[in-house]
Amino acid sequence: MIFKGFAIKVSCASWEQVEILGNFWDEISKVIEKEKLVGLGYGWEDNYFSYAIGLIDQFDELEKIKTLTLNGQYVEIELPKNGWITKKGKVSELQQIYEQEFDCYNQKFKYEIERFDKEENCEISVLI
Repeated sequence: MIFKGFAIKVSCASWEQVEILGNFWDEISKVIEKEKLVGLGYGWEDNYFSYAIGLIDQFDELEKIKTLTLNGQYVEIELPKNGWITKKGKVSELQQIYEQEFDCYNQKFKYEIERFDKEENCEISVLI
């Protein structure tokens, strides 16, 4: 799987990233439907990680993202096809999914993929 998109570095202390990433999603979903986009977390260090929003394997709309003025940098990342653990739920349950189901404070993820839809459903996949 190949991911292409734009990445920013955010703090994950006390769930500070929620508002920043929400705004990042809102900005990019102005030009591409949210259901087509993928969020990718990677590169955890101390209380920071990199988070990118873009597309996996289907890049026909990638140029639309490039038209935005973003504070991020363009990235291309090859992702493993196997070994992902996936949980589904509601956006309102994100913190619970990460803390209780994925034990995010005690496990280091190599990658995390987030997908969202208009009905506030989410699908979270992690590679440990």
